[in-house]
Amino acid sequence: MKGLNILYVAAWRIFTNLGVALKVSWFWGTLIFALPIAATKSDTLAWLFWSLFLLVFLVGGSIVAVAWHRFCLLGEVPQSWFYLPPRDRTIAYIIGSLKLLFVIAILFVFLLIPIMIATFMGLPPEILNIFLSLFVGAFIAGLGLFLPAVALGQQFGLTEAWNASKTHYITLLIISVVITVTSYIYDNLISMVGLELITDATGVRLLLTSGVVVASGWFSFLFGIAYITEFYGSLLMDVESNPDDFAVPS
Repeated sequence: MKGLNILYVAAWRIFTNLGVALKVSWFWGTLIFALPIAATKSDTLAWLFWSLFLLVFLVGGSIVAVAWHRFCLLGEVPQSWFYLPPRDRTIAYIIGSLKLLFVIAILFVFLLIPIMIATFMGLPPEILNIFLSLFVGAFIAGLGLFLPAVALGQQFGLTEAWNASKTHYITLLIISVVITVTSYIYDNLISMVGLELITDATGVRLLLTSGVVVASGWFSFLFGIAYITEFYGSLLMDVESNPDDFAVPS
C-alpha cells in the first residue's frame, strides 16, 4: 500500500541519516524544548519566554522543514552543524506556514458548530477525537503538500494541494490511521512503564522522562515533515518512495 510505504521510507530516512537530521534540527530543537521550561520557572518573564517560543517554533521549525525537504528531494546535504537553507525559501516557507494555519483556523471555525451539536447530543469525546485525528488530519496533511514545493521553489500552491488532497484522500487517510494508532499504542506503552511526563519527578526518573519526551517530540516533529516530503516526491516529482532515492546515508 502506497500510504504504508510512504511512512516506512519517511522513518527510514530519519534513522539512516541521523547525522543530517541532527545537523538541521539540534539548535532549534534545543530552543523549542528549553523555552517552555524557562517560562514555567519564571513568573515575571513567562510571557517573554512564551513569545520567544512561538517565534522560534515558527522560524526555527520552518528552517528545519526547508532543510529536510531539500535534503530528501534534492540531495542537498548540510555541511555544518549550524545550517541555514536559502533565505528566500525560508521566508517563503514561513509565509506559507502562516497561510496554512489561517486555513486550518477557518476550517475549525466551520467544524465548531457540528462539534458543539455532537457534544450536546452526548456523543462520546473519543468519537470526536477519532474523527478529528483521522478525517480532518488527513485533509490538513493534504493541504500541507504545498509546503515542500515552497521549500524547492516550485509552482504548487494551496489550490493544487486542495485538488491533490481530494484525489489522493484514501492514501492520506491510511497514513492518518497508521499515525493515530501508532501514537495511541506509544502513549499507552509509555504510561505502562511509568515514563509519562510527571512535573514533580526527580532524579533518575526525571532524566528518563525528560529524555523520552525530548526524543519522541523531536522524532514526531521531523517525521511530520518527512512523510509529507515523501508523499510530495512520489506525487509530483515522479519519485516512487524508495529508501535509495536522493538521501545519502550519513
